[in-house]
Amino acid sequence: MEKALEVHNLVRSGILDNISFDVKKGELLAIMGPSGSGKSTLLYHVSGLEHIEGGQVILGGTSIGEMTEDELADFRLTKTGFVFQQMNMMASLDLLDNILLPAYHACRTKAEKRQKKERALALMKKMQIDSLAHREISQVSGGQLQRACICRSLINDPEILFADEPTGALSRSSAMDIMAELRRLSGEGTTILMVTHDSKVASFCDRVLYLLDGMIKGELTFTDGESQPEKEEQILAWLQELGW
Repeated sequence: MEKALEVHNLVRSGILDNISFDVKKGELLAIMGPSGSGKSTLLYHVSGLEHIEGGQVILGGTSIGEMTEDELADFRLTKTGFVFQQMNMMASLDLLDNILLPAYHACRTKAEKRQKKERALALMKKMQIDSLAHREISQVSGGQLQRACICRSLINDPEILFADEPTGALSRSSAMDIMAELRRLSGEGTTILMVTHDSKVASFCDRVLYLLDGMIKGELTFTDGESQPEKEEQILAWLQELGW
């Protein structure tokens, strides 16, 4: 199967230690580990948000460590999406305009802007928040706001979506709704790499990597047909074996 992401001997002084792994196109992969293990740092490096000190990251066949700053900025804008732990929405804009903000940076004509607005509304409909398009961010729930963040991360049709604890600030029911949406997106072909500390969230994934002291210490792959409760049970037993 085609690889969406290849990581070879990635190093960050004092944090990451020769990390290597691949992510298949359309795969939903979780990274777990205790606080301070380097999970978010790893995510920021493989997504191109932070400079690579050593090793190689290949996204969609392109080595991001060899890009200039301008090339990397354009690549992040057009080829990747990122769902941050802190939702980072602008209070002065409604939900629709917050979603459109990164898209308009990539537009050069009015026609392109119209197309992006149509895509934004279509994404909001998929996420069941289209009726909230002109609400201020203070007028929606945390779960609805996170759905808008996912729409924003998908507005430029990224090849891969990165998510840093996307359910961390949500209620249990909202978290499960968000994971159901990410699972659906993965089923439609979107590659997703996410950081989580939650075994129930990880049970929506195809595979889980365990990070400790900046190194991958374990990998758990699920077989087709396993239910989420079965997968969560496996994750909990696996984490216990790893000493978490």
